[in-house]
Amino acid sequence: MKTRGLGRSDLDVSVLGLGTNNFGTRLDINAAAAVIDECQTQGINFLDTADVYADGLSEKFLGQLLAGRRDNFIIATKVGMPWEDGSRRGGLDPAYIGRGVRESLHRLNTDHIDLLQLHLLDSRVPVDDVLGVLGQLVDAGLVRHIGCSNFMGWELVEWIMAALHVSLPPFVSIQTEYSMLTRDAETELLSACDRWQVGLIPYRPLAQGFLTGKYTRGDAPPQGTRLALQETVRRKRETAENWTAVEAVVSLAEEKACTPAQIATAWLLTRPQVTTVIAGASTPEQVRDNTKAVDVLLTPEDLDVLDKSLPTIPGGAVGAVELREQLRGDKDPSNRREPRRSP
Repeated sequence: MKTRGLGRSDLDVSVLGLGTNNFGTRLDINAAAAVIDECQTQGINFLDTADVYADGLSEKFLGQLLAGRRDNFIIATKVGMPWEDGSRRGGLDPAYIGRGVRESLHRLNTDHIDLLQLHLLDSRVPVDDVLGVLGQLVDAGLVRHIGCSNFMGWELVEWIMAALHVSLPPFVSIQTEYSMLTRDAETELLSACDRWQVGLIPYRPLAQGFLTGKYTRGDAPPQGTRLALQETVRRKRETAENWTAVEAVVSLAEEKACTPAQIATAWLLTRPQVTTVIAGASTPEQVRDNTKAVDVLLTPEDLDVLDKSLPTIPGGAVGAVELREQLRGDKDPSNRREPRRSP
């Protein structure tokens, strides 16, 4: 398993991470144990969870399953999202963050969190107040590094500059939805990550399953799938532009004797700003299938074919991005800074 350095932190994380939002919901403790065991076998060391997942049960499962092997894994959790059972209101009030982190530590059965991520921006709370409590948690050794999730590009930069101004720990990572079909991050966020040495952690890399190849244009979605069960997801994904992209991915996967999902993950890993791709898994077999994406080589010709078939990048007018590309030659991979990698 390959690793990449997470932003400006000292964390070397596997380029494929495990999302655990199904622990405690679709997976019981025994099924979750089989998945974690396979992650260790495959060299996946980055585990992504949140206090809100299964109302704390995902963290609790990890706490039980990592007993005796905690040092083999990097734990990333989140705080700030309201809980479905109504027991936690969410938000980024400093007292709420402090209490939430201590509760997460208890559920995770650990004395520190490797990466604490703010799950959502809470504009009701001053930036300096949030940064202050995060700094206290880092100083106390309860949290090693901090990151954010679902922030806009300008918000990421604002918070980093505010932290550096008062000598508090800046964000080392940002988690955002990013896939072949959702490319908002390419408008400004990738450039912000480059400039401020922030590791990008994509979630929904398979566009809620639409890039797995299980769906066919003109056919009803298979029973039990997300598109069959969730009409809002189906309306979002079933566009002519997305179908064209999926068909190109399926065709390339057949040519390379791999799965469409592996192509989708490999495509994300061609982005130097991407540190690790969050992939869910319900079985050890799915973990093994996911890891094969690391060895899929996409040539410049492959990327050109895909680029012609994928949805366009939204925005781009602000800052005249296309003019900058002509001036600096940003499309030339040799002009892009590679992320720090482990030896």
